Amino acid sequence: MAREDRVKFAYLTYDDMITKLQNQELNQYDRIIVTDRNHAEYVISPELEAIPLSALEDDPTVPEWAKNATKPSYTPEEVGAVNANNELAFAAIDAMFDAVFGG
Repeated sequence: MAREDRVKFAYLTYDDMITKLQNQELNQYDRIIVTDRNHAEYVISPELEAIPLSALEDDPTVPEWAKNATKPSYTPEEVGAVNANNELAFAAIDAMFDAVFGG
């Protein structure tokens, strides 16, 4: 069953939502519209925590590593970029631009 199939909507104040969480009255994947915080929408996680729906990423085309808080870093050489030791002078860049686009 997809997560969307288990979703229910409840309109609560933020404090009511927290109270219901503490009393275990909300279940995993319940979706709550909080009426006193600009209608912010929350979903209840498997750990029974309220997570703002805007913080969830459901796009299957985004790889998991891209969702991590820390991102990989690469050297200029690894990505084929010019590093500080091999900087091009503006005149050289200008000449390449003219060669490609006619100057």
